[in-house]
Amino acid sequence: PQQGLVKLINVEGASKDNQGEASARVLLKNDQGYLIQVFSTNLERTSNVAIELWVILLGLKLGWNLGHKKIIVKTNSKVTITLIKEASNESPHWNLIAKIKEIMQLD
Repeated sequence: PQQGLVKLINVEGASKDNQGEASARVLLKNDQGYLIQVFSTNLERTSNVAIELWVILLGLKLGWNLGHKKIIVKTNSKVTITLIKEASNESPHWNLIAKIKEIMQLD
């Protein structure tokens, strides 16, 4: 990433059988490519889409709380990115999406 940016990478979330036990992993790297923070956790039963949204939210919160204001999010889930960009408040994942958008708009 550009100087001063933090890259939220390897945003990984998975749930067993798409509604089972879920886990999340977040890696944050600085603009030099050095790992600055790793976070992993188990979450309650949820869908793959919801866990991907949770991981992005947790990663953004982690980066923000560490003082990083410019964060690039990288995920391999096109569905998740589309939801964040285009979902309406009628989406079943709106609460997570709204929290992600709120953090993305902070200065």
